[in-house]
Amino acid sequence: MSTAMSLAGYYHWFHREWMRAGLVVAVFLLVYLTVLVAPTNLVLYAMLLCAPLYMIHETEEYLFPGGFVEFANRDLYKQDPETGLLDEKLVYWINMGYIWLPLPICGLLATYDLRLAAWMPYFLIFQAAVHVGLSIAARRWYNPGLATACLLHVPFAVWAIALLGDAGVIHNPYFNGYLVIGFAYTLGLPIIGFFAMQRYRKRVSQSVSI
Repeated sequence: MSTAMSLAGYYHWFHREWMRAGLVVAVFLLVYLTVLVAPTNLVLYAMLLCAPLYMIHETEEYLFPGGFVEFANRDLYKQDPETGLLDEKLVYWINMGYIWLPLPICGLLATYDLRLAAWMPYFLIFQAAVHVGLSIAARRWYNPGLATACLLHVPFAVWAIALLGDAGVIHNPYFNGYLVIGFAYTLGLPIIGFFAMQRYRKRVSQSVSI
């Protein structure tokens, strides 16, 4: 039985299964970085680890237990869980453009200058705060992604910030430009949400006209 796949076929597969691929990539990177980078440069290891840890967070959001799209549509936007504001296409492009490209790139840039990645631990902390806020807004004790954001990202980010302080990159963990960048990057998500709402309204108007 042939297992050949065209480039277009692979793209469609990845578009549908990116979160499963992300889990495999995350596990591989965790082992790879722990064996090869951690023993020689712990602070660089922490910066490189931000991307795979976020992929594990995405696993909770979209796989185990998953359901973030349905949660957001039903409990936040008060729309149909399957046809609301968030859909597979939008979630794919948000995660590719906002996580899968910037975080690994900044992690690699940290091999030249740690300051280029020092904002990422703060971003992880603010993302945890966002998930807490989502639970409050939806009046639910849990939303997909909350556990890894609070129990994994926050302790890791505190440790990474301490390492950056020991390396002389950060002088005050509570007042610095990297915290501001991490906060500003988190605020980019509501901006994406605004454009997503415009896209949703256009989609609804087209379906009504048909």
